[in-house]
Amino acid sequence: MTRLLCIAFLCALMTIDPVGARNIPWFNYDELFAKSDLVVIAAPATKTRDTTEHTALTKNITPAIPVIGVITDFQCLLVLKGAKRQQFTLHHYRNAPLPLKPGQGIESVVMNGPTFTTYKPTGVDHPYLMFLVREHDGRFAPVGGQIDPDISIQKIDRL
Repeated sequence: MTRLLCIAFLCALMTIDPVGARNIPWFNYDELFAKSDLVVIAAPATKTRDTTEHTALTKNITPAIPVIGVITDFQCLLVLKGAKRQQFTLHHYRNAPLPLKPGQGIESVVMNGPTFTTYKPTGVDHPYLMFLVREHDGRFAPVGGQIDPDISIQKIDRL
């Protein structure tokens, strides 16, 4: 009986697909706050718009993900850390369209891909708690990195 159980277990192991996953860094609020140059509660002031930047993200993700740089202006509702300001520009990314091969009708699906988002003003404040670092050009970026910005930018749902 135990021999049959062992054979069944080994057969089951042979049919399991390998798991494809990537490590997603996670920080607690103390770590996010300590690493940030600017911590704010802010709402989008403009729609997300493209820049001329085209690159590929490679840190902690394979294969490389082609992206297009985008920016969104935010209105500060409350500055928790950093210089007091009325507005700032968030630099982030969106997926670049993958080139289609002849005869290919749809774009490819990326498993375990980045968690990009776009923002737009709604007329009603939909605030975000944002932990940001200052870039050399004065824009701000998510402290947790560009691949998974939702680590550093969290929507606040009011009760």
